[in-house]
Amino acid sequence: MQNKKMVYIFIAFCLIVVIGFIFFIANSTNKSEYVGVVGDTKISKADYQKNLDQTKAFYAYSKQDLSKLTSLDKDTLQITINNSIVQNYAEKYKITVTEAEIQNRYMQVVAGFNRNNKITVADDEAFLSKINQMYGIDKNTYLDQLRIDILKEKVQAAVKMPLAKWLAIQNK
Repeated sequence: MQNKKMVYIFIAFCLIVVIGFIFFIANSTNKSEYVGVVGDTKISKADYQKNLDQTKAFYAYSKQDLSKLTSLDKDTLQITINNSIVQNYAEKYKITVTEAEIQNRYMQVVAGFNRNNKITVADDEAFLSKINQMYGIDKNTYLDQLRIDILKEKVQAAVKMPLAKWLAIQNK
């Protein structure tokens, strides 16, 4: 009888250890999915890594030595945080960007690119090829970035001060 009781205690102890280990692993994995938190918004490692990859692609395209850019990770994280701050503010104050605004801005950028590069065909093929070369991104990713840029302009107008100054205040 005493041996049975010891076996049960041992099994219970093992179960507690296994459950604790599972919680530890799950908690460690969950924490590693994010690089920061802005308000209630978690900044995912994936978003940060996407921004970092685009920045690295640009520097590689422009033939700059990435090893000399010591603050690249920190700067990219700050940009990602700033974008989150802008998006949170816009959400809170119901500032939006329409698809029409994004498309209008996109067409302006493409037209300017074509004009500067003496491209007479009125399409975006050469432009998309160039942004893919420079940043390793596609049209949808570029349109997402345009949306953020337009949102930044609208937030700047709403806060009535330069965005960099406002962001510095928000980051304190």
